[in-house]
Amino acid sequence: MTAVMHPSVIGFRSWCFYVLAAVACGFIQLFVSIRIILDFSMEWECVGFKSASWYSSNAQDFLAMLTFTATLNLVFCGKAAENVVADAEANFYILTHQAPPISKQVTFALPDIAGAVVDGAGSFLGTRSLGTTTTQRSVPAPDKYVPEFLKNPDNLYVQEFMWCLISLVINLVTSILLQVVFVLRMMTFKGNLESIVSLAILLYFIFQLDGNLMDLDPALRPKYRLEVLRRTVERKNKLVWLNRIGAVSRAMSSLTGGCCLVAYVVLRWRSRRTGAVIGGASR
Repeated sequence: MTAVMHPSVIGFRSWCFYVLAAVACGFIQLFVSIRIILDFSMEWECVGFKSASWYSSNAQDFLAMLTFTATLNLVFCGKAAENVVADAEANFYILTHQAPPISKQVTFALPDIAGAVVDGAGSFLGTRSLGTTTTQRSVPAPDKYVPEFLKNPDNLYVQEFMWCLISLVINLVTSILLQVVFVLRMMTFKGNLESIVSLAILLYFIFQLDGNLMDLDPALRPKYRLEVLRRTVERKNKLVWLNRIGAVSRAMSSLTGGCCLVAYVVLRWRSRRTGAVIGGASR
């Protein structure tokens, strides 16, 4: 978002606000994942492989939890791959396309999604029918002040490249870390399934956190779409490596999910606080 919505579009003050929001979003995504992993490492330690007798004595519970874990792990792997690939494709389009001169720009009209939602609610109550109306939604006029260094097209491209690269790296790291967090918690799971469901909801929310930045201002999403639609001129530079990073990241996500599932099956854990062992030999 910060790559497209530069100061000349939304104004310098608004741009600074969204930059701070984007930084806070990235910090939360990384901090929550890393903090959970650090807390886990302080509470549990790996002490080898599960005992064969443990599998036989806990076969029913183990198979049930393995099915549950494998299913959610596949969901997280798919979500992580989708998150990274979608981000790579969006960054590729932003960095390889630019808006034409003002005299050649085309005016676009976007569907009034908010109106469609209201109509849909009325349809559910039996009063109105669902539909989208093609209207030009109003957006706030940008501030007049724009720093001189951001008026240069080359400097604008540099800041676009920087934000796209930061977004891609954070999405990749977060996607992998969240998969690891989920399986680590499942490895030492004891208690009711409500805690696991709460964890899954939390991790899924973190996946969607960067996309929720658009909800800070109702006028921001249509303005963002208009700016993307205006980028109809293809740049000379072909950033093929961005698409390759997306493909490699998808493979890394699938590999991480597979490795985590194998670790869930074979590793034994001991609590540093109580000395309890999960996966030890049955007496």
